[in-house]
Amino acid sequence: MKPLGAWFASVGIIAATWWLLMEARSFLPVPAAEGNTLTIVLIDGMSSSIFNDELRLGKLPVLSQLIKKSLYVENGISAFPTMTGYGFYPFITGIDASESGIYGLRWFDKERNKGQLRNYVGRTNVQMNHDLHPEPKTFFELAGADYTASVNTYMNRGVKESVKTGFAHTTAKYEGKTWLTYLSKLPWVGRNWIKNHFQHETAVTDIALEQLKKKPKIQWITYASPDAYNHINGTHDHYRLLLRHIDYEIGRLLAVLSTKPHKRRAFAVISDHGIRDVNQNLDLCLQLQKSTGLSIDRGKSAILYSTDMTTTQADLKDLEAYLVINGNLSAYIYMLGENKEKLGAAQLEKLPLKNGRTINLPSTLVNTEGIELCLYWDQKNKEVVVLHKRGKSRIAATDTTFKYTVVEGEDPLGYQKDGSMDDMVNQGHYPKDMWLQNSIASKYPDALFRFYNLMSKEKSGDLLVTAAEGYDLAKDYEAVVSNYKGGHGDAGSDIILVPYIYYEPNKPASRATFMRAEQLGIKFKAYLFGKKDQLPMISR
Repeated sequence: MKPLGAWFASVGIIAATWWLLMEARSFLPVPAAEGNTLTIVLIDGMSSSIFNDELRLGKLPVLSQLIKKSLYVENGISAFPTMTGYGFYPFITGIDASESGIYGLRWFDKERNKGQLRNYVGRTNVQMNHDLHPEPKTFFELAGADYTASVNTYMNRGVKESVKTGFAHTTAKYEGKTWLTYLSKLPWVGRNWIKNHFQHETAVTDIALEQLKKKPKIQWITYASPDAYNHINGTHDHYRLLLRHIDYEIGRLLAVLSTKPHKRRAFAVISDHGIRDVNQNLDLCLQLQKSTGLSIDRGKSAILYSTDMTTTQADLKDLEAYLVINGNLSAYIYMLGENKEKLGAAQLEKLPLKNGRTINLPSTLVNTEGIELCLYWDQKNKEVVVLHKRGKSRIAATDTTFKYTVVEGEDPLGYQKDGSMDDMVNQGHYPKDMWLQNSIASKYPDALFRFYNLMSKEKSGDLLVTAAEGYDLAKDYEAVVSNYKGGHGDAGSDIILVPYIYYEPNKPASRATFMRAEQLGIKFKAYLFGKKDQLPMISR
């Protein structure tokens, strides 16, 4: 057996090599951009309530001043499911993420014979760009030959320079773990490569400032620490300190952007989703196996040793279903078998199992501890069914309208009890933006739009379930942490609503009560490429 010191030295060499691979940058010469340019800062996992409280307390001075000269969207509406990476798509295309060709950070493609589980967590994050529909082009692609840049995003098809601080982000996320404590004591490696969240975000800013010297047409910067910290620890005071540190780092960026070379650079501060603390962790596969005998698996949380996805038909031959976790507060269930098509409501509500039982799977799910909603698609009527243990409803749509009908018991979304929507529920079709406007203060803002767009897609999952408050769906799922204390993925207002701040040179400050992520993306596109912005902005 090797002496302990030699073992740590070997680990240190491996760590350094991994860092170099993950953070390698392309230094090929590319032309600096001319004309209008844009820097996007994404704060991953932004709690709107904590953000607003920190603003009120004067703890975010940089963002407070930026709001005063910008478009400030109090309630930006995230993509659904509310996921990192997937949720970036609307901001770089101006299109709803459900149209992207992928359906979350993880999803399942029944049509493939290999790699059916599309899992972009780990080294396979490079596959996300490959799986996107070829059209529309991302803003990085539309920039043509101009220099473009990103830091810590794997949704960046067409970018010229992509930097990922993979190892530094990992050491920050798992700060305090025994193996990291040992690594941090290694000479040189510990001092240079092992970072906490604060050191990591400072390093991200340093990289971004170097990129700005080359004048990117579009630049994307992700500050990942709030999300990472919430998953591991929940939202304690440390979360607030991270927001304050990011506020300071944004100040460093703005100090450079205030100089003459950047006078035509717009600047946006956005988030991909909110967060919620959890205290109970559910293994839904195990629960279903016990209650029904359904043969179901959920796969690994991350793929660490390959950039390829290797699930084969042989791996699935004994399974009846596959559970695909997104953000740990939502999950798809894909039914397996010879029929590769999405199962409809009639099939799911009378589902034959290999053990000879016939079950109503949606009903079983919502009556399982820790489950809030179950969504599924009625192929025959082209409607989304929304099920809660207390009631059932349906969403129908035209190109411009929605109809929302409660068909059993209580309204699963609570719209029927909301004074602004009581005369809309069960009454017929109303414009999509009317539903948005009237639902913004509800528990499920803009749910008709987000639910229908997603569940009507053939590959979005036969069913989608969300976790009840206080629960997540990922018990013993993540190898290093085992059980999370925070998460995202569902459509509750605390998760789907986040603030947006968008500064555009020579444009007066304004406020909007709400705006979908893709609508802000259209504004970015208009400024960058000269397309006329014709979207209405609904203000207070």
